[in-house]
Amino acid sequence: MKQVLWLLLLINIVVIRQINANTPAETSEGWSSNIEQFESELSDLQTQLDIPGLAYVVIKNGDVIAKSSLGYEQGEKTNRRPFLTSTPLRIASVTKSLTAVVIMQLVEEGMLKLDTSVKALLPDEDISPEITLNHLLTHTSEGKIGETYVYSTSRYALLGKVIEKVTQKALAKVFGERLIAATDMKAFDSPYLGSHAGFVSNVNEMTHYFKALDKGVLLRPESMQRLVNPSRSTQGTKLPVSLGWFAQKVQGQDIVWSFGQDDPDHSGALWVYLPKHHLTLFILANANTLSDPFRLLMGDARKSPFAMSFMRNFVFSAPGQPIPLMLPAKNKEARTDNGYDFSNEWVAHALVDIWTGKSDDGLRKLQAANAFSLDDKERDPIVHFSALRLDEPEVKDSALKMGEGLLQDQPNNRWILLAQGYLLQQRGRDSDAASCFNRILNLPNQQQDFLHRLFSVWSWTALAQITMENEPTKAKRYLTKVINSGIKGESLENAKALLETLSEWL
Repeated sequence: MKQVLWLLLLINIVVIRQINANTPAETSEGWSSNIEQFESELSDLQTQLDIPGLAYVVIKNGDVIAKSSLGYEQGEKTNRRPFLTSTPLRIASVTKSLTAVVIMQLVEEGMLKLDTSVKALLPDEDISPEITLNHLLTHTSEGKIGETYVYSTSRYALLGKVIEKVTQKALAKVFGERLIAATDMKAFDSPYLGSHAGFVSNVNEMTHYFKALDKGVLLRPESMQRLVNPSRSTQGTKLPVSLGWFAQKVQGQDIVWSFGQDDPDHSGALWVYLPKHHLTLFILANANTLSDPFRLLMGDARKSPFAMSFMRNFVFSAPGQPIPLMLPAKNKEARTDNGYDFSNEWVAHALVDIWTGKSDDGLRKLQAANAFSLDDKERDPIVHFSALRLDEPEVKDSALKMGEGLLQDQPNNRWILLAQGYLLQQRGRDSDAASCFNRILNLPNQQQDFLHRLFSVWSWTALAQITMENEPTKAKRYLTKVINSGIKGESLENAKALLETLSEWL
């Protein structure tokens, strides 16, 4: 009986693979072993991160060398409908990268200038007149304007209003004319479309778009180059973004990329593009764990094991000679003979471990990669954040020292302030922790959006915990602010529980 069940399972896997596979044999010649290894690694990550289904495409020199899908549609535990490359979903914040293309088209046509004040275009918006389109595109519009990168979806969303103002057309129509029709994509209804998120598509249709982008159909070469080159702050510091695209070097290779992180059970997306290699990856999944565990909003694609598997298999490996994944082991060096450095992937896989509750395994990988280095160039806000889920006091202390350095460079970055405050709280340094949370509450030039409210709630709750024992009246005021903020879910329930405990003390 067991043999029959295994045979049926094997047949089912083969059938699903045949249904899902869309790899054109004529263009994948020579890459078959790379594709096989890459897809095996995708499948492993899919299982670890509990992603029901995902689809991907790899494009090189205008040809699809791999396109396939794995798993099932969300919630299909009974019907088991396969997730396909034709399955449409919101691509979430990868929409931002499309918006950047439209903005650059309007710049080419003389309809916009990047140094134009947003307030001049949108006089009704409550925003400083010093903030320009460039600041929105580079996520440098909050805190000290132009100085600090802080990912801001709500500010980026203002670009949609700008586009509609100068074109006198709805954003959906602009996207339809300038992106969908121009690249022969099939259009899907996108009821939640904004310049920041909400575009609905699938892997098949996005393939048309990425081919056109690489061929220069959508933008002039000088505009493409501007989107590839990282921008700089007003102080000359290189930013992790160009204009709406993330831009960085990974082991000497220039890449641009974008990620999407929708509601947990809806979608996640990842786009990675190497212009010099004319090489593209796009992944669309029906769970946001494609992105969420890796803090990609901090601007480092190296933290994504999906991105790094792609880089290793298709950039650093020759066709037919894929470099196998090597995780830390005794007496093994991080760097291979051909120069590929595994330490980036060790950190990425450590984040998978930490997310899935295997913190001991994650810590071993982080330590093998020397991730808690205090070297100025190696200060890592994502590693800093990961220490919150690690138990070892010495690790938290190392992370705190790293946080001090990060805040010297980025004093108004609320994400770093939040993680540092929590770490200080975990180490019993309540006064220093309170200072971090108060700094968050008093940051200048903040968009009054949901995320701002959430940071306020997190800070008030932490301050209430810190003051409960010695200043209960102050703690009650903080918790009352949380309850009156309109926030819902776990944050609200935590505040109510703390207030109930406090009431018993008073």
